[in-house]
Amino acid sequence: MSVIEPLSAQRPAPGNPRRTEGWALLEAARRLDEARKARTGEAVLGAAQLNWRLWTIFQASLSDSHCGLPDDLRVKMLSLANFIDRRSAEIIADPKPELLDALVRINLEVGGGMLNASGADAGRVEDIGGEEKRARVAG
Repeated sequence: MSVIEPLSAQRPAPGNPRRTEGWALLEAARRLDEARKARTGEAVLGAAQLNWRLWTIFQASLSDSHCGLPDDLRVKMLSLANFIDRRSAEIIADPKPELLDALVRINLEVGGGMLNASGADAGRVEDIGGEEKRARVAG
């Protein structure tokens, strides 16, 4: 099966922002993966723009000195957001499906980490970009 198992279908309950953010990243990864497989410019653009909007929200939050993350993690996340900005602009200029690969991997890693940090139950992300990943989600 070459999909993100219904991780994104398991919407988080209100009250845990980190879990909600992790879910949003996994949902964006699912949509990016679908667009990559559809191989149409319209699908690639739509998924990339949605992902860019999500990362813009993260970037705004991370830019606030009161965001609550340790400085080293905040700097790393801002660096990822900067990469997302550059890659998204590249995709808008030339919507090639293969340009989505890095975005899918970043969202899976960061989203999975956020879910792990939220103390959720184990779940699975399979065969995205040829790799099997583990993520933690509610059962």
